Amino acid sequence: RDSTNTNDSIGPIRIVHEEPYSTFPYVLDFDDAGTTAGVNTAANPGSFPNNVFTPIPSSNSGDYAFMVGTKFTPTVGTGPISDVSGQGNYLVTEGDYGVSPASATLISKCLDISGMTLPVLQFRHHMYGADIGAIRVQWIKDGENNWTNPMSAYTNTLTDEKDGWSFYEVNLSNAGDLVKLRFIAQKSGFGIAADVAFDDIVIYDKAATDLGIISIENPGARINLVGGPAQKKAEFKIRNYGTSAQTNIPVSYTITPTCGANAGISTTYTFTHSSSIAAGGTAVATDNTNTVAWPIGTFELYAWTGKTGDNSNWNDSSYTK
Repeated sequence: RDSTNTNDSIGPIRIVHEEPYSTFPYVLDFDDAGTTAGVNTAANPGSFPNNVFTPIPSSNSGDYAFMVGTKFTPTVGTGPISDVSGQGNYLVTEGDYGVSPASATLISKCLDISGMTLPVLQFRHHMYGADIGAIRVQWIKDGENNWTNPMSAYTNTLTDEKDGWSFYEVNLSNAGDLVKLRFIAQKSGFGIAADVAFDDIVIYDKAATDLGIISIENPGARINLVGGPAQKKAEFKIRNYGTSAQTNIPVSYTITPTCGANAGISTTYTFTHSSSIAAGGTAVATDNTNTVAWPIGTFELYAWTGKTGDNSNWNDSSYTK
């Protein structure tokens, strides 16, 4: 008879059954009605719907953690001055918090990606600051217990707060049918210049036709009309997100004065970029079709692509003012 009952059992073991998320495309741009921007403090970190991703530590923990920001970050010498669009919100770590080395994570629930042929994770990131360590994406596949690295640690930092956002894509084809993802932002220095930002997080089935304008190259902050308006041509950088090379890409843009007699009255121009853009590549498209009546004073410029068959409308456009 076993009279030693102190070693008979094990547990209790906590088992969580989580219904996988399976509604794709999934787009998290932090500009929806359920998102509220904060002021980059633990007392007011902002919030966003966490039906898929959850920040750990929590945004209000007082640790190095993700918060919802808008416009520029309050810490000089780190972070972006706006989101990707120039007019919305983004996710950001606040370098004022946490003791180095520290990591902020954004963890997904279980994702059922079995219904996609070529599942990918795409996102934009902004890394400017002397105390930033790295960013990475990790996954746990179905049946595994440890996080592994489909993405090498990304350590290239920008040189200015005004620098454009970087783009990254992770192929999820080798993740299996069920997978969990997490973003990691690392603070390595002992200062506070560690504001790492993410925006436009997308999980979707990559298509053959998928294009978008990622930046407005010309005009810049000022327009010199010496030589007449015909000498100042609009230029836009296009990215081919799809799997096939693309030609004859329609590009449209509106110019809206914000001051003067024509304030609020938009004018739309359209042209076609005829040259080929390889899958995954970028190219600058120049409007040689229209002579633009550039407004005197300040104005807003909004541009987008309109390729037939492109159903991924979340990445078509770019905005500046």
